[in-house]
Amino acid sequence: MFIGQAVTRSRQKGYKVVCGRWLVEGNPQVILFDVGSAAFRMAEFKHELYEKAGIGIPNDDIETNDVCLFG
Repeated sequence: MFIGQAVTRSRQKGYKVVCGRWLVEGNPQVILFDVGSAAFRMAEFKHELYEKAGIGIPNDDIETNDVCLFG
């Protein structure tokens, strides 16, 4: 139930999300996020991170940008 709600809300916000079962022992439920689908909000996320925590992220740092989007 909660996973379905999280997936629905994420999709409503414009993020690409897939849920299912991981094919490992126990078959846990998983949610997969397409991190790039949140890129349209990158500037907003970076601004909020700087305003609240004083942390800046260089524009050309791909790995840190991905972490910011995933967060």
